[in-house]
Amino acid sequence: MLALVVTCCQSQPMFTRTSKIQGQKFGMLTALYDTRRVGKHVYGMFKCDCGTTREFRKSNVTGNGAGATKSCGCAAGREDLTGKVFGKITVIRKAGLSPTRNVLWLCSCQCGNQKTFPADKLRGGLVGSCGCSRLIESSGRFAPEKRIWLNMKQFRMLQR
Repeated sequence: MLALVVTCCQSQPMFTRTSKIQGQKFGMLTALYDTRRVGKHVYGMFKCDCGTTREFRKSNVTGNGAGATKSCGCAAGREDLTGKVFGKITVIRKAGLSPTRNVLWLCSCQCGNQKTFPADKLRGGLVGSCGCSRLIESSGRFAPEKRIWLNMKQFRMLQR
């Protein structure tokens, strides 16, 4: 079946086939119609629950893999991390957005400090403490020297 589709980005109407998945939901996306074919890949127009209409490669939306597209991008940062623990950090509440539009979370460290971290850094395992662990680890670098010094000190005490 052929359908006449006029898009806002093109001055001329484009003929396209209606999609076999038209009307089906995939995450937050609803399939509208096929837009084009590039090689073996078919692209379609999808409407997100937030109201945005965008073109995606159909296999990315309909696929069940880890990289499957579930929204137009509006769902990024919607996951509630409150109460979750990442290393020594416990998430307290949402703290706003960074200048680069990353969701920031106010976190409490086991040492008592509070600090904000971007959600992607928490989920990616790049943050495990407020920075207090680095101080402990860096002091551990000198442990061999300190051990030698303590042994020398003990030896001196025994000689007296």
